[in-house]
Amino acid sequence: MKKGFLQKLLSPFDDLSSFYLGRLNGDEAFRNIRISNIIGIMPVIGYGLFFVYLSEFPNILFPLQLSNPAWELKTIGALMNQSWALLTGMGFICSRYFAENQKDTLLIEFLLLKFLRWFFLSLAIFYLFLVPPVVTNSFKISDQITEKVTQQQNAKITEIDQIQNQSSKITNPSQLRALAQSLNINKDDIARLSDERLSATIQQLFSNAKSRIEKESAIARRNQLQKFWQNSIRIIFSQILLAFTFIFIFIFIFIFIGSRFGRLGTLNKTFFSSRLNPETAFRGVLTHEIIAIMPVIGYAIFLTSVTDFLHLLFPLQLFNPDWELQTIGSLISQSCILLIGMGLICSRYFTENHEDTRLIEFTLLKFIRWFFLILAILYLFLSPLVVMNSFRVSTQITEQVAQKQNIKTTQIDQIQNQGRKITNPAQLRALAQSINMKKDEITRLSDEQLPASIQQQFSTVKSQIKKEAAIARRNQLQKLWQNCVRMILAQLLLAFTSILIWSKFGRLGKLDMTPYKI
Repeated sequence: MKKGFLQKLLSPFDDLSSFYLGRLNGDEAFRNIRISNIIGIMPVIGYGLFFVYLSEFPNILFPLQLSNPAWELKTIGALMNQSWALLTGMGFICSRYFAENQKDTLLIEFLLLKFLRWFFLSLAIFYLFLVPPVVTNSFKISDQITEKVTQQQNAKITEIDQIQNQSSKITNPSQLRALAQSLNINKDDIARLSDERLSATIQQLFSNAKSRIEKESAIARRNQLQKFWQNSIRIIFSQILLAFTFIFIFIFIFIFIGSRFGRLGTLNKTFFSSRLNPETAFRGVLTHEIIAIMPVIGYAIFLTSVTDFLHLLFPLQLFNPDWELQTIGSLISQSCILLIGMGLICSRYFTENHEDTRLIEFTLLKFIRWFFLILAILYLFLSPLVVMNSFRVSTQITEQVAQKQNIKTTQIDQIQNQGRKITNPAQLRALAQSINMKKDEITRLSDEQLPASIQQQFSTVKSQIKKEAAIARRNQLQKLWQNCVRMILAQLLLAFTSILIWSKFGRLGKLDMTPYKI
């Protein structure tokens, strides 16, 4: 059967895609390739991540502000974020001890593990000792939040009480009705009510206003405390999780270093650049103990990312486009960290780690598989929401900029109308200076020419306000839509990646349970 025109047209592209997307024959294709050079990139990235983020610790800690609970909580939170980045770097560092990488292992790297194990143990003790201060500081800050909201509430109520006391002394009916109008009482009600009933209505309005302030203060206090304690619980949970992860790393490195090493290598080069001899140095060594750190770090990162998801989502503020866009952006960032954790979890199934694989871990993959499918569906459904919210926020930006422009233009119009009534030359020249006319021009112009120039300057100022508003609107909309496109692209990539993970897990096959049968 002859090929159709379209098939003939696309056949070169089909051949090209088949060539580049086809699978390589590992035995033949990689015959002359040093795979260790590619895998060796992982520990290089790990050392880079580890020491870059480690260098940020002094910047976070100094200058010290001890006895400041807000600074202490903020600093502990920042240290924990850096610690998760350190763990990611440590996960990549452990890849140095894969069989393919052992011949490139430097002696200094092995010696560095001794420092790292005590560093992680110190960090674990540090975080465990910080749990009580976090709880204590959390109670202090919650008291401060309560006091601050109460002070704001009392200040507003005191202001209303002062106005209420002054209004109770008013006996003039016209002044009462003017006060009622200033309090936004319906004009029909003002005309209908008698003087006695109008006075009672005004007092009732003040009482309602004070009740409303108390309710708003209670809601504000509850929301602030809820958000604060959610963050505090997240910090405490992360501290404990980090501490146990660091202790596991210490134990694994201790077992690895404590196992029987052979000849470390011939030190025929400088001490720090000497390479370990894989044939003798790693004979009888429990290499899998150091590689087993990678999935432990992966599980810790994965678990804390899931808890951060819940922290970002609650309290819900649905139908608030700003909150929805901000939350989706934060979820995208957190999903990238989640993928890093998942990548490290997958290292459990390298050949070196097979003997340490637990049945529960293999079973857990089934739950993780469906979790990623749900995540993919969530991001696909959130993409239209991002576009809709971006349109809503763009409308709000346009309205806000237009409102600010109108306020400035109205102020200029009021000054301009007042300026038309001024006849005194000295006052005219003072007005000209206030609207930024050049001093030379003010001096040069006669008293007859100055009013016309002032009116022209008003027109110039209003044109300038209009141009500035247009520039501000364009810059804000450009930033908004750039963020929208970035978020949609990231959502589609994350959804596609999550679907691939779900698909790969679906083709794992059936586990042979014979070794577990009694």
